Amino acid sequence: MSSTLPEEIVELFGDDPHPERSWRLLAPVDQHFVEQIALRAGTDPGRMTRVDFLRLDADARRRRERRMQQWYQSWPYMRTGQYRLAERRIAALPEPKPGRAPDLLAAPFITGESGVGKTFFLKHVAMRAITESAWNRRLDLEDGLVESDPTYRSTWRPVIWHSLQGNPTPKSLFRTLCSSLGVPTGDDPHASFTMAAQRHGVRWIFLDEMQMVNYDGQYGRYLHDALKALQNQGFRLVMGGHNMRSVFRRQKTAAQNAARMQSEARWAFIDFSRYEHRTPQQVKEWRTLLGRLDDRLRLEGHEPGERVLSERFEEYLWVSTLGYANSLATLVTDACIGAMRTPSQRITRALLDDGGVEDRVAQGRQERIRLWESGRLSWSTDWPAWAV
Repeated sequence: MSSTLPEEIVELFGDDPHPERSWRLLAPVDQHFVEQIALRAGTDPGRMTRVDFLRLDADARRRRERRMQQWYQSWPYMRTGQYRLAERRIAALPEPKPGRAPDLLAAPFITGESGVGKTFFLKHVAMRAITESAWNRRLDLEDGLVESDPTYRSTWRPVIWHSLQGNPTPKSLFRTLCSSLGVPTGDDPHASFTMAAQRHGVRWIFLDEMQMVNYDGQYGRYLHDALKALQNQGFRLVMGGHNMRSVFRRQKTAAQNAARMQSEARWAFIDFSRYEHRTPQQVKEWRTLLGRLDDRLRLEGHEPGERVLSERFEEYLWVSTLGYANSLATLVTDACIGAMRTPSQRITRALLDDGGVEDRVAQGRQERIRLWESGRLSWSTDWPAWAV
């Protein structure tokens, strides 16, 4: 059956035979969240010769440049080994049903160094939780299992996403969660959110940047208890944060450690790391990752199917980025946009040398490149990323 939805949106619904019906059940804010992620790349700009590009008028050239920039700045979702493992663990969780007896399963907690793709992964999981919830919702409505009042459906919000900022207190966190549902907080923000979440059909709560919480302080202990209460009420909690294992190890008092132990019993850490380049399997995965990026090149100077990044610059890119996903994305994006503006339309070593990476991998980058060029770089060395 043909659909008026973009192909990228339809794919998110998997085997749902009526994705448009399910899609219409979502509130505009949730539709927008999905579209911002799934449609970020825009339409494929295709290839165009330099001669044809120069024949375009000024407006057409600018449109072309903007489409190309959007295409290259959108990082594709690639199911690497650690992504597949995390997906399987989250997919194995049963459908959350707040208000019923909670399953008390441990909440997935994506952790690791900054720059390894945790937030990117979490947003895609949240996006899929939204579309899967919409399919479930449509089936429940058709089977007469839930209210069918149009007003109730229009405010249905199965998934809440929030990225923590500053040093949140339990009250400030729940005020923000209430705000995301468009409801007032009252004197007790936690109670206000719980009641609002039940009214609006919230099932999943995603909390990112959890390292922002001062777990050593009084509020950190209270927040532990508040998150535990959400799990006890049957909401499916999924979290992310930098180096959370070491954050918890820094807690000092007996009370803080007691709160930590309670949370760790309910949280299932899933560790993300940078891409390594030591074993044959690690090198294969790195090349596969770069190969997916090769498939997205739309530069006329490179033949379709040419292995530019995954063969010609494979080792150079790892030495420059130390396998950090965010640094790789920055470096490759800079090179692609730079090449787009040159007569040759080719990615060159000079463009890559000029490309930016995160400060922590920029330190020592030139020395690593010199060692690599001279054949003296040891791939087995645990190269440090400074200022982690």
